[in-house]
Amino acid sequence: ARQPAAWTPAGARRWAPAAARVAWASAGWALRAAGR
Repeated sequence: ARQPAAWTPAGARRWAPAAARVAWASAGWALRAAGR
């Protein structure tokens, strides 16, 4: 079965946790890179 597209309501619920983890990880990486 296809995953719902991220811009649909069902897809937003499906992908929001993963997107939040990716955003959090990349923000932490950027802060570490800026801090060194």
